[in-house]
Amino acid sequence: MESQAPRVSVEGFDGPLDLLLELVEEKKLDILTVRLGDLADAYLARVRAMAELPADEVSAFLALASRLVLLKARSLLPSLEPIPDEEGESEEDLRLRLLEYAI
Repeated sequence: MESQAPRVSVEGFDGPLDLLLELVEEKKLDILTVRLGDLADAYLARVRAMAELPADEVSAFLALASRLVLLKARSLLPSLEPIPDEEGESEEDLRLRLLEYAI
């Protein structure tokens, strides 16, 4: 059975978008190697060439592409470990540091 997801072709991958998402989620393909801008450009070029715009395909692309963006954003964000308190720093010291960076 063939996938109903839009087919995309970007550097390092050629196939259905849902397969790309599956490979990324299973960590068989590093999301950092997938250029999401190229993915969007390739899909937009395909859409521009269509006589009619199938709503189901566009919505499938948006859902899958947004999931890829989320996965890439999560991979780029630093861990959310708490920063240890600096010993001896008073409330006044913190206030002065904040004022130093205020615009």
